[in-house]
Amino acid sequence: MSPYQLSLLIGRVERRLPAWDQDLGRPRALPLWRAVILLCFLLRHDAVQEMAGELFGCSQPAVSRYGTLLRPVVRDSLGQPGFGIARPPRGSSPPNTEDAATTYR
Repeated sequence: MSPYQLSLLIGRVERRLPAWDQDLGRPRALPLWRAVILLCFLLRHDAVQEMAGELFGCSQPAVSRYGTLLRPVVRDSLGQPGFGIARPPRGSSPPNTEDAATTYR
């Protein structure tokens, strides 16, 4: 993910969760932007939550809570325009399903 896409993702998540960094009550272990980066790290590298907590300076239960809370929001945000492949790479053609079926029989 490029830095531009990451900032776009963080902005979209901030709009969906405006009360994340409020001043009332106990503050969260991570600000929202770091929590989104933590979740992207977990999804990309399939890391152990305890190790991710050590790297980001929070506990494993906090990593688990953030993953549970943020995963659906990030998934929905990634489904909006601005992410993914805009067009197939050069030289690629759509797969021929008939050839694939006969090759693997």
